[in-house]
Amino acid sequence: MVLGASNQAFLFLRQAGLFQSLGEDQLRVLWASGESVSCGPGHVVVEEGTPASDLYLVKSGVLEARRQIEGNSQLVGYIFPGECVGEMSILTGSPRSATVRVPERAELFRVPGLVFERLLRADVEVAVGVARALAIRLERQNREQPEAATNMRQLAGDLQYFDVAEVCQTMIQSRRTGVLSLSAPPIGGDAKLYFEEGLIRHARAGDLVGHDAALFLLRTKLSGRFEFRGTATYSGPGDVADIDGGSMGLLLEAAQQRDEIEHLQERLPGLDHVFQRVSEADVLSGPLAPIGEDISSEATRGRWRPTIEEDRELARRVLAQLAAGETLGRLITREVSRERDILAITLMLVARGVLR
Repeated sequence: MVLGASNQAFLFLRQAGLFQSLGEDQLRVLWASGESVSCGPGHVVVEEGTPASDLYLVKSGVLEARRQIEGNSQLVGYIFPGECVGEMSILTGSPRSATVRVPERAELFRVPGLVFERLLRADVEVAVGVARALAIRLERQNREQPEAATNMRQLAGDLQYFDVAEVCQTMIQSRRTGVLSLSAPPIGGDAKLYFEEGLIRHARAGDLVGHDAALFLLRTKLSGRFEFRGTATYSGPGDVADIDGGSMGLLLEAAQQRDEIEHLQERLPGLDHVFQRVSEADVLSGPLAPIGEDISSEATRGRWRPTIEEDRELARRVLAQLAAGETLGRLITREVSRERDILAITLMLVARGVLR
């Protein structure tokens, strides 16, 4: 739909740093030549490697930029209202450097690339102004100053369309300070991850705190909504200890746990399955596995072994509750920090013929 000019349109276009140097006549040309585009979840705005064509200005919503890195699609950042997509490809003639899609929904304003190019060629001052705006943006990105990170626009969305781990990776890489809040009903209310210059310092999720809470939030596909609010200074809880270790290591640990949990779930009945005890064999009194021994692969094949006495006690609780008619889903909900262990124990009990 081609739109006519209006004062409100000009005000909107001037919010974009790229167009701040344009006069009213140039803005009128852009507005008359462009169109508003409403996009739903999954809509691809531009695709990596394709020729440059149009320029898009984000009016509302958030876009997600992804690149193919070593054969995998990886999140490289978000694009917020007032920011543009595709201007660099138009100016350089290079193919699109990333695939940009809409995770939830967005309203865009599309400007034909030829119209944008004609404006730049027709007026040197306009071209210089656009170049200056791009240079300022690149300078800010290259500096990666903490004070710039606190000015990040609010990021929010539906967890159906965003991955918590990928959102956190963006906060880590861009050294954000602030609070990521998740309204996630499965964990009984709100959860929070607290960032200081890209480090995950504290975390809360229901009854979980610290390292266990962070791992749970990073590895679990949650429903509900999330919101990140940047702050000038760190405002995390002062009554609990900091999370030890690096945040990227935390992401990797959570990804490994998620893979193990998915593999275990594939080998077990659904979380609502009611098990029956079919053997009274004692399979829990054997020797403990040496501390530090990597038994992850053994666990996912149904050969779980306790490492400490606390593990054996957990296994006895799992057996007793499942044999009494409890479901895996309800059991995990009560002990979410031990989800992987509960699944591994259950698979071992099934593999050894104790439960079915």
